[in-house]
Amino acid sequence: METLTLAFLGHMVGDYILQIDWMAENKKNDNISCLVHSLVWTASVLFFTGWWGWLPFLILFGFHFLQDRTQFVGFWMNLVGQRNFATGPYAPWSMVIIDNTFHLLQIWLVWKLIGMNIIVL
Repeated sequence: METLTLAFLGHMVGDYILQIDWMAENKKNDNISCLVHSLVWTASVLFFTGWWGWLPFLILFGFHFLQDRTQFVGFWMNLVGQRNFATGPYAPWSMVIIDNTFHLLQIWLVWKLIGMNIIVL
């Protein structure tokens, strides 16, 4: 469980402490800024956990890039009936919380796959 906690800490460092304005402002519309942000985020998670295998890197980087480069969070919230939650008085924090929840689910998935020896480090 300690590794999962460290992974969540790596997520927070990579997504908030190390994300500069250029990344945050451009990642939805520019592949390069999203690529750099996703690499920094993935490196942060890997640094805190010690998951230095290629498969954890590819899964974490791939999911993070796709989620941050697209409008996935808005699409999801609309799909499941959270349109007012996404745009009403709770916005934009409601979208930030959904975004973070999906990132944490991706980390949890990698942690479970490692624990089940499906991903070998």
